Amino acid sequence: MSENSSSPVSRPITPEADDILETKNVVIIPNILANAGGCVTASYYEWIQHRQGENWPLEEVHKRLQAAMRIAAIVEAFGK
Repeated sequence: MSENSSSPVSRPITPEADDILETKNVVIIPNILANAGGCVTASYYEWIQHRQGENWPLEEVHKRLQAAMRIAAIVEAFGK
């Protein structure tokens, strides 16, 4: 089992710290996923709707946001 933690906004962890945290099974969630990811992506979806003259139901926004966050998490996890 791992613990979850968000990386600080303006202070990325060092490679050495990353190694230590990995040995302790601490998973670092990138700031873009932990904080701004949903906000930025949802704002992008608002922009798309406006540009295309569409109005998605809230469920559609949530569905698209969840899919985008899953993809980002997979890329982060396996893209190293």
